[in-house]
Amino acid sequence: MGVLQDGRIIAASAAVGILAGCYVYKRYRDNQKYWNSEFVPAGVVKELYVHPIKSGKALNIGWIDCTKNGAKYNENKDRNFLIVDEKANHLFLTARQYPKLVLVESHVENNTLTVKIPDGRSVSVDLAEVIKKNDVRRGILHAKLTQDGLDCGDEVGELISEFIETTDKRKIRLLYYVKGLDTERDCDTDPSYWLNPVPLLHDTPAFQDLASYMLCTDASVDELNGRLSELDDDKCTVSVRNFRPNINVSGTLPFDEDRWLHVRIGEVEFACFKPCTRCVLTTVDPDAGKMNKNMQPLKTLRTYRLAPKGKLLDNYKESPIFGVNLAVIKEGRIKVGDEVLMGVLQDGRIIAASAAVGILAGYYVYKRYHDSQKYWNSEFVPVGIVKELYIYPIKSSKALNIGWIDCTKNGAKYNENKDRTFLIVDEKANHLFLTARQYPKLVLVESHVENNTLTVKIPDGRSVSVDLAEVIKKNDVRRGVLHDKFTQDGFDCGNDVGQLISELLETTDKRNVRLLYYVKGLDTERNFEPLPSFWLNPPAFQDLSTYMLCTDASVDELNGRLSELDDDKCAVSVRNFRPNINVSGTLPFDEDRWLHVRIGEVEFACFKPCTRCVLTTVDPDEGKVNKNMQPLRLLRTYRLAPKGKLLDRYKESPIFGVNLAVIKEGKVKVGDKVLVRYKPTPY
Repeated sequence: MGVLQDGRIIAASAAVGILAGCYVYKRYRDNQKYWNSEFVPAGVVKELYVHPIKSGKALNIGWIDCTKNGAKYNENKDRNFLIVDEKANHLFLTARQYPKLVLVESHVENNTLTVKIPDGRSVSVDLAEVIKKNDVRRGILHAKLTQDGLDCGDEVGELISEFIETTDKRKIRLLYYVKGLDTERDCDTDPSYWLNPVPLLHDTPAFQDLASYMLCTDASVDELNGRLSELDDDKCTVSVRNFRPNINVSGTLPFDEDRWLHVRIGEVEFACFKPCTRCVLTTVDPDAGKMNKNMQPLKTLRTYRLAPKGKLLDNYKESPIFGVNLAVIKEGRIKVGDEVLMGVLQDGRIIAASAAVGILAGYYVYKRYHDSQKYWNSEFVPVGIVKELYIYPIKSSKALNIGWIDCTKNGAKYNENKDRTFLIVDEKANHLFLTARQYPKLVLVESHVENNTLTVKIPDGRSVSVDLAEVIKKNDVRRGVLHDKFTQDGFDCGNDVGQLISELLETTDKRNVRLLYYVKGLDTERNFEPLPSFWLNPPAFQDLSTYMLCTDASVDELNGRLSELDDDKCAVSVRNFRPNINVSGTLPFDEDRWLHVRIGEVEFACFKPCTRCVLTTVDPDEGKVNKNMQPLRLLRTYRLAPKGKLLDRYKESPIFGVNLAVIKEGKVKVGDKVLVRYKPTPY
């Protein structure tokens, strides 16, 4: 996530943090319940791994059973075997000291462990005999915490010892984890793990470092490889196997996993309770069993992935963050190709923590502002590309689909065409505005401006041209009445164009249709301040904000739901939602979480979710309302605002897209890369 740097905003953020914390705590005390957002799609499972021997070679498999003690594939359980040195009081050994260990293959079948080293030699261990012998050894792991295991015998210990060439120095043993043996390593989560609320839970790992599961994402590995490829002397690439996860997810944004609290995959639910901190093991090539001579990628990760300054940096020091530690809260099976969804936990204890975090976060932001007048601001991350750009010269009319727009404070501009610069009103109703909400056929009205002349054309081929210089010269100012009865002045464009539109709408006897022309400087009650100390952006005749953005992925997700309806099957296009900017390559509804957008040379602030009305039901090609009120009817089943003040405000208006305001003007083109900063939560 990132935040804007204006000092007033920081002060407001501090106040909001404190008030939000108090509000959440009050809600918790009053109701013992906290609003829980729906799970939202984050990506898909690309790869699954089990490492039978800690630091040994991974098994890349198609599914895993997720148990409280870790991942399981048939008889293979994750990190159920631990290499120790009997001469050092059974201190554990890993690829941190002996990189070649990552080449040691292992698998369990018919209750027999087979261990194989690269020269082809192997040893088999009968696990039933291991249990029968009951040779319990006390292994020493991280932080000198002990955990008992059953010794697997001399043969396998000697094989590993010969491979890593330690026969004279160490006495290698292999310990087998069996549930119920004595351990000091059961993990109770600690609030110091994160600045986020940390789920309060008890995790029971086998011989994993801390958590029973670890998740990485392809996008984070790709982002890191992009940085590594730009180095002068240390060029290299890594794979997700450098990080030894159980779950690798594709289709996310880089480091999106930093912000996950709760994950659902198939029938399994996980709590994300700690960022995964990294060590020298990341520098070990999983195919060669050798450390990178320049200590990459660890060296690069330390330049930009250390914990933020404060208690987390004090805690994690020089260990950069990459991936997230998980604990199972609902057991089950997950498969490669399963959809990965993220959400928030409902546990009341977490909510109490959220309240405290809100208050502390508010104080922290204020203190940082007070001390330095500056707040840490994250980098922009790429999310997609501009697929389409639209301008609607007449409000509610047919769009111009164009290749570029100039983004001004008043709205999008293409040559002489400015977005929603013309407004249809009814003179008989005190110049109340008219839109396709009442007259769906308006979406078929074509309009464009060239050589200072507006041309309006209706479907039967008739057209009217309006000389805009003459309109300004006549200075026939009318006061249009728009949303919430706010008024905005415009120049009347004359009888001919009003008559043409009236005949299309068949309102000649009922209304006196006029077309108003917006010119900057005319009187308005509609200058918009989203929140105190945010941005003042005077719109033309747009409903609320000067820009609206949608994504292809959200439209596709909606169409998937529409295609499954029994009686209301239909499909919509992004044009049902009348955006200025349509972005491809994102995740569905990723735009809910954007705070700041950069496209080309232009920067936008995302200040409000775009709430929807009956206009979404109008077919942009036919000018007719869907008989079953789709997609609005369906959107109301899953895209309403969350319960609380937002639902009280937006009521039955579902959310689809995001309202933007320009904070840096410039040109945007189709094909431009879209970069964003994120908010901590969607709303």
